[in-house]
Amino acid sequence: MNALEAASLPVITTYRVSLSSGGLYSCPGMASLLRWLPSRATLSLSNDSAAAKLIQKGKDFKPMKFVINVAEDYVAVTKDALLDAKSRPVRTIILLSGLAVAAVAFKTTPSEIDYFDGMRNFNNDLIQVPPSSRRPESEKYLINVQRLLNSNRLRYENWGLCSLIVHKEFNESCDTYEARCKYLKPSWFSLPERVVDVGCFNRWLNIDSAMKDFDVVV
Repeated sequence: MNALEAASLPVITTYRVSLSSGGLYSCPGMASLLRWLPSRATLSLSNDSAAAKLIQKGKDFKPMKFVINVAEDYVAVTKDALLDAKSRPVRTIILLSGLAVAAVAFKTTPSEIDYFDGMRNFNNDLIQVPPSSRRPESEKYLINVQRLLNSNRLRYENWGLCSLIVHKEFNESCDTYEARCKYLKPSWFSLPERVVDVGCFNRWLNIDSAMKDFDVVV
């Protein structure tokens, strides 16, 4: 490097300021800055300590402990489920498919209003057909449901994934001993015999079956 290049370089000057003998305090505003920093640091430490104590008290609170334990259990179960899904993918696909079908079935379970709306539409379609052209099974189903409905012996039951229309042995106004005695009430084993219709996926199976070719005599 020649003398001309050396002369063109910027001059960097290093200043050393001593903390003693008031060297740093001699700079304008530096004395107030140093007086402010210790108090600011002390305030920050005290705030952190209070926050830590508050968090610890929250963790020691019994309801909070219960919530934390439940959350940890769910996290552990989720991790185990993910590991199991990776190790057995076919089983996981079948399980998820079943859960999806169950969710759709639960969402589309028909209501009691849906059943009677379907019966009303069925009746309106059937009465427009001459008696000689009506399918006997369709007319029989409609007459049976109307008889049970007129005697107030139909009951709607929601089973979550499906719904049932069940006929009762007696209506609510019947006050006989046989109707009131709990030992004479129908058992669960007789439920299939008392089912009038089964509803699932926004459809009623027996209504659909009865309405099939209702204007065709076989």
